[in-house]
Order: sequence, then structure tokens, then C-alpha cells
Amino acid sequence: MTRASGWLANVSLVLAAIVVPLAALEIGLRVAGTVPPSIYEADSTLIYRLTPGGRKTFVHNAANGRGTVRVEINEDGFRGPPLRAAGSARRIIVCGDSIIEGVSEPSNAT
Repeated sequence: MTRASGWLANVSLVLAAIVVPLAALEIGLRVAGTVPPSIYEADSTLIYRLTPGGRKTFVHNAANGRGTVRVEINEDGFRGPPLRAAGSARRIIVCGDSIIEGVSEPSNAT
């Protein structure tokens, strides 16, 4: 075996030793479903919107009080209880980002 072919064999072994376990781990995690679903999905008009049925747990660090907040998106694609039937109550629309949404705060809506 020449020096160049020995070097190439060593590099190939190192790459295989890195790529194969990482690929197996990726496949295993996807099959097991351990990656939590996002509460957002892509939208052609809004860029992103809340995913109906989405759930996420936010864990605050020490600077933010060390609490956890469970965020659940209802089947209408909003936080809080399901929307009332159209015409049964007035609706107010508030547009904004995650601060307006209060994404890291518990929902107190009833």
C-alpha cells in the first residue's frame, strides 16, 4: 500500500466513524419522535403562524425566574380556549410578534 492510499484509507475510516453513528442517531430520534413539534409552521402570507394542536414547554433560566410554561395551541390555531361561534361575541385582532403573543407566559384566558 502506498503512502497516499494509506492516508486515504485512514481519512475514509475517520469519516465513516463520524458519519455512520450520527446518521443512526438522527434516524433513531426521528423514528422515536423525541424531537418536540414546533408551535409554528411556515405560511405563505404571514411567514409563520401558530400550528393548530401544537405544544411546547418553555423553561426559563435563572435570570427569568426559573419557571416552566406549557404553551398549547387550540384547534383554531390560537392560544387559549376554542373560539366561540361566529357572531356570538365581538372579536379583537392584535397583530405582533412573540412578545405580543406572550409565548413564554402562561395563558390565563378563560
